[in-house]
Amino acid sequence: MFRWKITAAAATAVAVAALALTGCTTGDDSTGGSDEIVIGQFLAQSTFDTTQAEWGNRALYYQAVYDTLLVGNPDGTITGFLASEFEYDETNTVLTLTIRDGVTFTDGTELTADVVVQNLERFKNGGGAYASDLANVDTIEADGSNVVLTLSAPDPALTSYLSREAGLMASPAMFDAEDAATNPIGSGPYILNLEETVTGTSLVFDKNPDYWNPDVQHYEKVTMSIITDPTAMVNAIQAGEVDAAVLSDNNNLEQVEGAGFEIQAAELNFQGMLLLDRGGELDPALGDVRVRQAINYAIDREGMLQAVQLGNGTVTTQVFRVTSEAYDPELDSFYPYDPEKAKELLAEAGYADGLDLTMPSTAVLGMVRSSPSA
Repeated sequence: MFRWKITAAAATAVAVAALALTGCTTGDDSTGGSDEIVIGQFLAQSTFDTTQAEWGNRALYYQAVYDTLLVGNPDGTITGFLASEFEYDETNTVLTLTIRDGVTFTDGTELTADVVVQNLERFKNGGGAYASDLANVDTIEADGSNVVLTLSAPDPALTSYLSREAGLMASPAMFDAEDAATNPIGSGPYILNLEETVTGTSLVFDKNPDYWNPDVQHYEKVTMSIITDPTAMVNAIQAGEVDAAVLSDNNNLEQVEGAGFEIQAAELNFQGMLLLDRGGELDPALGDVRVRQAINYAIDREGMLQAVQLGNGTVTTQVFRVTSEAYDPELDSFYPYDPEKAKELLAEAGYADGLDLTMPSTAVLGMVRSSPSA
């Protein structure tokens, strides 16, 4: 197993949840708010309906027009945003959010605790892919300027959820609007320019003149250009057609650096084999711990990282990245690449001639149907 870097380019104030490639922008500086930035995106926006929101590589679209209750910082901490303060009770089952004063949506509607409650309830019951993020929330109530969430059990991830999809706040005017998917009304730093936007090609955002937090508004206009082909994206970078770009692979990093862009790396994803059938119910061989151990010894992680991601990543035997509090460095020393040891273990388990395992197709790793364990 190994973690790999997803490449992004960013010279913008909007947070990028990937690698950042930074180049020269069209503005005079990054804080003057005097000009435009063009960001290349490899995924088009699917919807602006907050109940159906997806984070990851679509986060920039949402962050442009909406604010979240909380915000996730690069160091992993969660701090207040639309909720200026937040606190759990001693049982960690009651979370109280203090809603910031003086925030309005772009249609003039005021952000209140009642509006926050409506947004959270709509997200929880909206049937979106991440509606289950609020599954442990039993009740959501407004108490003056506070919103109180009562949980069925402690949920350490809840504050993180409120910094992403679940925390997006939309104007009540969107709740029953037929054009909610294409016409967002938020309280964010930018407003979607419907006249200049071309669906599936580019989205144009204008600076929100009444935004409550102008320190994060670095540009008068933000254009997100959708370029799905990785080669076309690199060509756009080299031609100076984009100032920042989110790349879908790591195969052209030297070419991108040669174009004058700086790569800011963040390892977000992992590729690897998860041995879930440990009881041998689907494949009896996996019920033998020696077979599972052999598989671990047989994998050349360094070679795979080089072959699949050109060495851009970190070899590990766990799903947690090295910056995670859950990461345990000792686990990475358990299974060094040792094919001879793998063969010995297979022989002991009665598979001296090896065995085949049928697995789901994993196109990213180039596998079709099955892979020999040793």
